[in-house]
Amino acid sequence: MKSTAGGGAAARGVRCQSASTSETLLRAEIGFWRELLDECNPSVPADSIERMRQALALAERRFLELCRGVGEGAESSDRPEEASLANRDCLH
Repeated sequence: MKSTAGGGAAARGVRCQSASTSETLLRAEIGFWRELLDECNPSVPADSIERMRQALALAERRFLELCRGVGEGAESSDRPEEASLANRDCLH
């Protein structure tokens, strides 16, 4: 019978790397929408501003969901401190 003891750690490593890339992209998207909203010209139609706010809210929600997913993966590990670190890092 094959041992799969290292398989869980390897899978978590791949998941963390993928989450890190997604986190970076979502942070950039959130920054983009915030900057765009901050620099909006008063002549921009209200419906356009509302769509930008919705896009920002969606990116922020996806970011929080990603962070919760990373935290849940860490909670299932043998090291609960990983979960609290993952959740803390997502809030900043």
